[in-house]
Amino acid sequence: MPRTQLAALDRPHAKEAPDLMLSCAKARELQSESRGGTVSLWQRAGLWLHMRLCPPCAHTDKSLCATLSLLRELRDRDGKQPRS
Repeated sequence: MPRTQLAALDRPHAKEAPDLMLSCAKARELQSESRGGTVSLWQRAGLWLHMRLCPPCAHTDKSLCATLSLLRELRDRDGKQPRS
């Protein structure tokens, strides 16, 4: 039996549960998409795992969160102050 078929036997739910190990490129793509809530449960799980195992991507994610937070603050501040 080919190795891929043997691996599928070890994972009876293999069709339902995709491989959770993401590439850095895929993780970067999902980082932005996850902010809009457009990623599946499995994609979120894969992204969570990748962030725990990849310090550079975790740093990028932290920077993205900080940037978005600052942008929200600016938006909120501009909305409350009268413009001259």
